[in-house]
Amino acid sequence: MRTKIDIRRAITERGYTITSFCQKFDLKTQNIIQNYIKGNPTIKRLEDLCEKLDCDITDLFYPIDGLEATEDNVPLLNNENEERNKNKKDVQPVVNTTAFCPHCGAKVRVGVVLLPEQ
Repeated sequence: MRTKIDIRRAITERGYTITSFCQKFDLKTQNIIQNYIKGNPTIKRLEDLCEKLDCDITDLFYPIDGLEATEDNVPLLNNENEERNKNKKDVQPVVNTTAFCPHCGAKVRVGVVLLPEQ
C-alpha cells in the first residue's frame, strides 16, 4: 500500500483550519504552506508539527488508492453486478468502491444500491 504525507488533511481532521492552526501556535500561514504543505519538510519539522497537533507522526500519512487518485472521486461500477442486473428489470445496479478507515488505515469495501428518482 502506498502512502503520502497530507499535512493539510491532518490539520483539518483535528478541527483546525490552516489559519486557525497558525494563529493558535503563533506561526505564519505562508511559512506552513511553503515549508510543510507544498515543501519537503524534515523529520524534525514533522515531529514539531505532531507535537502541536498532539498526534503521532504516522497520523500524517494517508494511503493512496486508485480511486482517491482520480479527479472526481466517482465510484466505479462493478462489472459483475452490472452484467447480472441487465437481465433483471426490478433489481437496481450496485456500486462497489473501497475506502480507507481514517483511524487505522484499513481498506473497507463499500457497496451502494442506487434507487430510481421518484
